[in-house]
Amino acid sequence: MFLLLKERDQSFTTFLEKAQSFLMLAAVLVGLVLGKAPAVAQNAAFFIKPLLMLMLTGVFLHVPLWDFGRPFQFRGVTSANLVINFAWALPPPALRH
Repeated sequence: MFLLLKERDQSFTTFLEKAQSFLMLAAVLVGLVLGKAPAVAQNAAFFIKPLLMLMLTGVFLHVPLWDFGRPFQFRGVTSANLVINFAWALPPPALRH
């Protein structure tokens, strides 16, 4: 019985790993659609951090700790990521003139 459950869990995990990009795209599209609803738009700032933490936990949960620094070896991708996320992004509303 335990072996059957373990095999089912592995196949579900494999499916999630393969479908991860599509699931994220679907989540982004659902968020864009729901963000148009007034009730959601008013409370969006409250939900962003918890949902982002949930997403990032799911993304990095299966990354072994000893491989965590390996993506930083790809300097082009890392540089582009830093520029897009920190230099190109708009400053928070409190810092805007």
